[in-house]
Amino acid sequence: MESTLKLTMFILVMVVNGEAKYDTDNSVKELIEGMNERLTITEQKLQKSQEDFKKAEDELKKTQNELKDLKEEVSSNDIQELREKIQIAEDDCSASKDNIAAVNHELKMKGDYLEKEINSIRNQPFFHTCGSHNDWFQDNYGKIINYTSLDYTSTNTEGGGLDISTGLFTSPHPGSYLVTWSLNSNNEAGDIDVYIMLRKNYQEIRESFHSSWYTGPSGLSRDQGGRTLVLHLDEGDILDLFCLRPYAGIFATTFCVSLLTPDIG
Repeated sequence: MESTLKLTMFILVMVVNGEAKYDTDNSVKELIEGMNERLTITEQKLQKSQEDFKKAEDELKKTQNELKDLKEEVSSNDIQELREKIQIAEDDCSASKDNIAAVNHELKMKGDYLEKEINSIRNQPFFHTCGSHNDWFQDNYGKIINYTSLDYTSTNTEGGGLDISTGLFTSPHPGSYLVTWSLNSNNEAGDIDVYIMLRKNYQEIRESFHSSWYTGPSGLSRDQGGRTLVLHLDEGDILDLFCLRPYAGIFATTFCVSLLTPDIG
């Protein structure tokens, strides 16, 4: 702008001093008018820039005031309280993770234990057997009752079992066993009573005493009887039904042994 004013003054001086060699009135006038128009536009732009700057300055002050108000609202105590709440939330989250880990560990331990128990039940030893002697068993004083057929046997053990030819049962696994038997007696007048006992390792079990007799003057009687016992056997123990005094005839004898509860460990 300063350069434009100097140029205008220079031209005016030249006209006044008569140094121009041709008529410059119109040219100078047009030049001055153009310069004035440019000056006016420049001043308008400057004014617009000043107005824009003023608006920006006002907006900045407004923003600064809002920030100041926000800072005043959020005190240091509020910030500290917020930090404490965040820390509490983080601690709770950490505790929850620890609890979840503990529960998962406990569930795994219980799962492993249950799996062992299930496998133990699945692999638990079992044993069942039944023999029978359907024919007459006479002249049997002081003899072990044997069997003519093995009616049933089921086991996952090795060794032991019922030998039908000798009438001896050998325990394949230690545990509690259920022992049952049943038979028919044919007692004629004058026959000696039937006395039978279960023996363990060839020792009489007095609680298993089984008897049958007839005291009539003539004729005969027939009856059916049996016993049921639960007893513990170690591996290799032997059982048998032993006739103490059976001069009378017996027939249709069944003898069954089942492992109820095996010893564990």
